[in-house]
Amino acid sequence: MNTFDAITEYDIACDHDRHGRENDAVPRYERALTLGLVGEERRGAMLGLGSTLRNVGRVDDSVALLREAVQEFPDYPPLKVFLALSLNTQGRTGEALAVALDVAMLDEQVQEFELALTRYRDDVARRTAHFKHVSYRVGDIDRSLAFYAALGFQERRRYHITESETKVMIGLPRDGEFLGLTFVEDVSSYDLGTGYNHIAITVESMENTLAALAAHDGEIEQEPFRVRKGGSLIAFVSDPDGYRVELIERS
Repeated sequence: MNTFDAITEYDIACDHDRHGRENDAVPRYERALTLGLVGEERRGAMLGLGSTLRNVGRVDDSVALLREAVQEFPDYPPLKVFLALSLNTQGRTGEALAVALDVAMLDEQVQEFELALTRYRDDVARRTAHFKHVSYRVGDIDRSLAFYAALGFQERRRYHITESETKVMIGLPRDGEFLGLTFVEDVSSYDLGTGYNHIAITVESMENTLAALAAHDGEIEQEPFRVRKGGSLIAFVSDPDGYRVELIERS
């Protein structure tokens, strides 16, 4: 263990974070922790990395790290606050609220209502369901990844379901694993049927997005239009396998 190098990496990571270079901060935090930070520096690096992972779109990694940090440093409330933020971004709003209530109940004035809040927290954590992801079967995984990358999606992880079947989980920055793309060897197309309609995402520029998708086997099904005067600009496109995506330009 080289404590000096670990603290140096931690300081560099913090500097990157302060100046908005979050993608550069992540490997520095990771290296600092690997080199053996201890005490307050380790706690700070785990919090900083957990927060930054959420900001760069690695929400699942953020939640996993912050859970570990909360177990390691249970008496440091800021870790629970950042865990609640990551859980909320992941779509686990009920659990996020339960964790946030844990922190709130540390306040002496709030503790007067501890019994009622504890019951509510436990009820929310037990009953709240959350959305995980949508899954598609695709004929060419690289072609599909290129299409969704043009929409801003990032690959989060991939794993084998069987020897011939692979799933790739993707999501938008600051979101969890929103979409699963499943690829089966030697199967190049699927019958979509008539029940599926579409997913919808927002985009910064309709013109630029349509141009990017056209370069990655995207097909415009419905040219940009507005439902009403002054409403959002909307278009429908199909991905390389025929799945429809509604694009909504931010107004």
